[in-house]
Amino acid sequence: MPSRRSYLTALAAALAGCSAGPGTPGTDTPADPTDTPADPTDTPTGPTESPTPDGPRQLPADDPALAWAVRLPEVLEHPPAVDPDAGLVYVGGGENRITTPTPGGDAPRGSLDALDAEDGSVAWRTETDAPVVGSPVVHDGRVHVTTGRSTGYTGVDQRVRAYHAGGDRAWVTDPRGKFLEIVAAADGQLFVGTSDDALSHEGETLFAVGPDGSTAWSREAGDARAGTVEEEHLLYSDAGVGLTAYDTQAGTELWQADGEPLGNHEAPVATAGALCFTQATERNDDGYPVVARLLSTGEERWRFSTDPAGGENYVPVSVADVSTDLGTTMANPVVVTSLGGRVSYVRAGDASWTFTADADTPDGAVVGDGIYVGDETGTVYALDAGDGSVRWRASLPEPAAVQPLADGVLATTPYNEGTRTVASFRHDGTERWRYEADGTLYDPVAVGNRVYATKKDGTVLAFASDE
Repeated sequence: MPSRRSYLTALAAALAGCSAGPGTPGTDTPADPTDTPADPTDTPTGPTESPTPDGPRQLPADDPALAWAVRLPEVLEHPPAVDPDAGLVYVGGGENRITTPTPGGDAPRGSLDALDAEDGSVAWRTETDAPVVGSPVVHDGRVHVTTGRSTGYTGVDQRVRAYHAGGDRAWVTDPRGKFLEIVAAADGQLFVGTSDDALSHEGETLFAVGPDGSTAWSREAGDARAGTVEEEHLLYSDAGVGLTAYDTQAGTELWQADGEPLGNHEAPVATAGALCFTQATERNDDGYPVVARLLSTGEERWRFSTDPAGGENYVPVSVADVSTDLGTTMANPVVVTSLGGRVSYVRAGDASWTFTADADTPDGAVVGDGIYVGDETGTVYALDAGDGSVRWRASLPEPAAVQPLADGVLATTPYNEGTRTVASFRHDGTERWRYEADGTLYDPVAVGNRVYATKKDGTVLAFASDE
């Protein structure tokens, strides 16, 4: 069965040695030591009054698109995270090079910086004994980062660290010899999964970390890829090729379904009302349909596919929930994007309209104050929710991916180590700003109409907003 990853990447090669068997239902088997609030190795420095010559420093924000710019002393390899309540932008630093630490050796270290969201000044920063290996996760008044090292095949001494908004460390988990991924957060808990380079439905650990850093539950699961929490169900992407629902309080397995989980820019596992979504594992006349399943039981409710563009198999790329403020009278509609540039407005397995872009739309459509999608020619489309007609279009110099803003849409060209274009458009299609970044710029993060981004050279950027 083809999946969108097999069309876009070489995932099939990575899966060649993987187990295809499902995980063991209902088995609570902690595979690693329990976590305890411990480890004094990081060194919180508290608020920073002014940057030192080797520390953070303000840069001129001389481009009209910029609100502020800051240069941090560390290499950055991940997007930032924003806490709107605290007014802070969190940036994890450190170079994640493959290494096997030796006693007394020069192992790479990391850092976590909290920057004021309005002006970029440093609220506080702390050093960690290993690089930060993913974007920070903000939840329940704390910021959480995963730190550790890698052999290239698996993680080394990876931990989750939590800090209060004021910079004091809340807790640190014990180290694990696996990659760690924070897949979701809800009701004060983090849900963390382990993985390595051999994707499988089993043999890894999924565990819940409570507000005090203790392990609430732990069980066997597949390799961690993504997750979301809805109605006390943790929807967990098992190695990216299956979807399993766990009870968030006890960790017991509720149901399991084969097929790649479908999501969107804001939710890696999409939900809409009482439904979640996977790609079918068996083909129909069109290809491989979207399967809508009940959150409560995993039972199939409907399927959707349409004639594939260009004579290829129908392969869904994303599913996005449609908010009621777009003027629709349909109950629980979703926007489904498929390879070939097809965008369909679907309810209960039937499409009220389907739009076909000029080229493929591999990143899928997003829904905010409208429906937006970008294609591989660099065209950004704003679609009318009522009939799928194009309200306006704009152009970027390379393939365009989009994410919703409070008013309009943010469009970016692909990540690379050369240049990257980022552009902000209002709901009516007027361009708010456009920025050409040199060097490596990671995926921007939007809060309202304000956008933040990081660069590999340590630069943190905040872009202008109408607010």
